[in-house]
Amino acid sequence: MMQLLLHMGYLRHGSSGEFRLGPTLIEFGFTALNQDPLPVVARESLEALAARTQDTIHLTVEDGESVLYRHKIPGTCGAEMRSRIGHRMPMTRTGVGKALLLGQADGGNGFS
Repeated sequence: MMQLLLHMGYLRHGSSGEFRLGPTLIEFGFTALNQDPLPVVARESLEALAARTQDTIHLTVEDGESVLYRHKIPGTCGAEMRSRIGHRMPMTRTGVGKALLLGQADGGNGFS
Protein backbone atom coordinates (compact mmCIF):
# COMPACT_ATOMS: atom_id res chain seq x y z
CA MET A 1 0.00 0.00 0.00
CA MET A 2 2.85 2.38 0.80
CA GLN A 3 4.30 1.89 -2.67
CA LEU A 4 0.95 2.79 -4.23
CA LEU A 5 0.67 5.94 -2.07
CA LEU A 6 4.20 6.92 -3.10
CA HIS A 7 3.46 6.25 -6.78
CA MET A 8 0.22 8.30 -6.66
CA GLY A 9 2.01 11.23 -5.00
CA TYR A 10 0.16 11.03 -1.69
CA LEU A 11 3.40 10.34 0.17
CA ARG A 12 7.07 11.03 -0.43
CA HIS A 13 10.25 9.82 1.23
CA GLY A 14 11.70 12.07 3.88
CA SER A 15 14.98 11.89 5.72
CA SER A 16 15.97 8.74 7.62
CA GLY A 17 13.14 6.58 6.27
CA GLU A 18 10.32 8.89 7.26
CA PHE A 19 7.35 9.58 5.05
CA ARG A 20 5.93 13.04 4.38
CA LEU A 21 2.85 14.36 2.67
CA GLY A 22 3.26 14.17 -1.05
CA PRO A 23 2.45 16.80 -3.64
CA THR A 24 -0.95 15.29 -4.43
CA LEU A 25 -2.17 15.77 -0.84
CA ILE A 26 -0.70 19.26 -0.68
CA GLU A 27 -2.52 20.13 -3.91
CA PHE A 28 -5.80 18.76 -2.49
CA GLY A 29 -5.33 20.90 0.61
CA PHE A 30 -4.83 24.09 -1.37
CA THR A 31 -7.79 23.24 -3.60
CA ALA A 32 -10.01 22.78 -0.55
CA LEU A 33 -8.72 26.02 0.96
CA ASN A 34 -9.47 27.97 -2.21
CA GLN A 35 -12.98 26.49 -2.45
CA ASP A 36 -13.91 27.65 1.07
CA PRO A 37 -16.50 30.47 0.75
CA LEU A 38 -16.23 31.66 4.37
CA PRO A 39 -13.15 33.90 3.93
CA VAL A 40 -14.64 35.36 0.75
CA VAL A 41 -17.95 36.20 2.44
CA ALA A 42 -16.21 37.62 5.52
CA ARG A 43 -13.43 39.46 3.67
CA GLU A 44 -14.98 42.95 3.71
CA SER A 45 -15.69 42.82 7.45
CA LEU A 46 -12.26 41.36 8.23
CA GLU A 47 -10.47 44.02 6.19
CA ALA A 48 -12.50 46.81 7.84
CA LEU A 49 -11.64 45.47 11.29
CA ALA A 50 -7.96 45.16 10.34
CA ALA A 51 -7.89 48.75 9.06
CA ARG A 52 -9.60 50.05 12.19
CA THR A 53 -7.45 48.15 14.71
CA GLN A 54 -4.18 47.78 12.77
CA ASP A 55 -3.93 44.45 14.60
CA THR A 56 -3.78 40.88 13.31
CA ILE A 57 -7.23 39.57 12.44
CA HIS A 58 -8.01 35.86 12.48
CA LEU A 59 -11.00 34.05 11.04
CA THR A 60 -11.30 30.75 12.88
CA VAL A 61 -13.88 28.06 13.43
CA GLU A 62 -14.31 25.74 16.35
CA ASP A 63 -13.44 22.16 15.42
CA GLY A 64 -13.86 19.83 18.37
CA GLU A 65 -11.54 21.04 21.11
CA SER A 66 -9.45 23.06 18.65
CA VAL A 67 -9.69 26.19 16.60
CA LEU A 68 -8.98 25.93 12.89
CA TYR A 69 -7.48 29.04 11.30
CA ARG A 70 -9.35 29.79 8.05
CA HIS A 71 -8.00 33.27 7.20
CA LYS A 72 -5.51 35.77 8.59
CA ILE A 73 -4.79 39.42 7.95
CA PRO A 74 -1.42 40.39 9.51
CA GLY A 75 -1.36 43.49 11.69
CA THR A 76 0.62 46.59 10.87
CA CYS A 77 1.84 47.19 14.41
CA GLY A 78 3.01 45.05 17.28
CA ALA A 79 4.52 41.59 17.26
CA GLU A 80 3.93 39.17 14.41
CA MET A 81 1.51 36.34 15.18
CA ARG A 82 2.83 32.86 14.41
CA SER A 83 -0.59 31.49 13.48
CA ARG A 84 -1.00 29.99 10.01
CA ILE A 85 -4.04 29.35 7.85
CA GLY A 86 -5.01 25.68 7.93
CA HIS A 87 -3.42 24.98 11.31
CA ARG A 88 -5.20 23.89 14.45
CA MET A 89 -4.51 24.87 18.03
CA PRO A 90 -6.18 23.75 21.27
CA MET A 91 -8.94 26.18 22.21
CA THR A 92 -7.44 26.73 25.65
CA ARG A 93 -4.10 27.87 24.17
CA THR A 94 -5.33 30.69 21.93
CA GLY A 95 -7.05 33.99 22.59
CA VAL A 96 -9.71 33.32 19.98
CA GLY A 97 -10.31 29.85 21.41
CA LYS A 98 -10.75 31.25 24.92
CA ALA A 99 -13.20 33.81 23.55
CA LEU A 100 -15.17 31.00 21.90
CA LEU A 101 -15.20 29.04 25.16
CA LEU A 102 -16.49 32.09 27.05
CA GLY A 103 -19.33 32.43 24.56
CA GLN A 104 -20.61 28.88 24.95
CA ALA A 105 -24.30 28.61 25.72
CA ASP A 106 -23.89 26.60 28.96
CA GLY A 107 -22.89 29.76 30.80
CA GLY A 108 -19.61 28.24 31.99
CA ASN A 109 -16.25 29.56 31.06
CA GLY A 110 -15.08 26.25 29.56
CA PHE A 111 -11.99 26.06 31.76
CA SER A 112 -11.31 23.26 34.21
